[in-house]
Formats: sequence, structure tokens, C-alpha cells
Amino acid sequence: MNLIIWTEQDKFYGLDYSTKKGEYKDFTFDIRYDYCGDATTRPKCGCCLLIYFKNKRIESKMGDIDLLTVIAEKYLDKFLKEYKL
Repeated sequence: MNLIIWTEQDKFYGLDYSTKKGEYKDFTFDIRYDYCGDATTRPKCGCCLLIYFKNKRIESKMGDIDLLTVIAEKYLDKFLKEYKL
């Protein structure tokens, strides 16, 4: 079940820029390239997923952007089932 509403940008990359950001109620899912360098060049390295609940970071994972999108969806599904929300 895809409840997260995702937005993507492809102008800037690196730790200072969200490449893909998702939101669902009090959750924010932020995927960024784990990269410090030219912000206008898409790096070939992996990404970091940061999960926030009510603006507090509760989880982080590393991987490629597609895998992290799936992980975020599964994390939300598990949380909603566990807390019966």
C-alpha cells in the first residue's frame, strides 16, 4: 500500500539537498545522496534515508534510491500495523 506522497528534484545532489522526499501525516522520509562534491553532478554513490516522526529522526538506512523508497514504504506499513493506525 503506497501511502507516502513522494516529490523528487534533480537539480542539486549531496548531503545538503533532498533528492526524494516523502510525506505521510506526521512522517517525513528524506532520501539524499551520501556525497560531498559538485552539487550539480549526480553522483554514483549510495543514498541515505532519514525517517522523521513529528520532526524527530527515528531511523536511518543506506542504499540505492529505489531500495530506500521500498524500505520507507515497508517501514510505514509495519508502523501502521503495529500501532493499529
